[in-house]
Amino acid sequence: MLPSRFLISADVRARFGDRADRLGAYLTRGDPAADAVVEAIDAMPPGAGWDLFRRAAQAGIGSTVDPPEAFRAFFDGVEHVPMWVDWEALDRGAAVLMRAGPLGGIVLGLKSLVLGYASPRATSR
Repeated sequence: MLPSRFLISADVRARFGDRADRLGAYLTRGDPAADAVVEAIDAMPPGAGWDLFRRAAQAGIGSTVDPPEAFRAFFDGVEHVPMWVDWEALDRGAAVLMRAGPLGGIVLGLKSLVLGYASPRATSR
């Protein structure tokens, strides 16, 4: 169920076409594998779960010793790069992000992301 304040006006539809409708559906999607990893991290001693996650993210799940099943399932799904990935497009996007430097991250962290999450239109049901 979409949030009750999710509205697509005529000007939004004119500008973005059916993309607005298609993207709205993602407001209700979750990631059960990621949720299971967070639960596994919460069940571990403080700091241990995130250390294990960082190690697996940097060197692969195979670099860890006896990871929880939730970790194995998550990384089995994300370590495989689909053949349709456009590496040049990713590199161009990374270059744009890096051009902003540390200040870009500060603006995101202190202003735009915070205001986006605080928007009643984006977060209320």
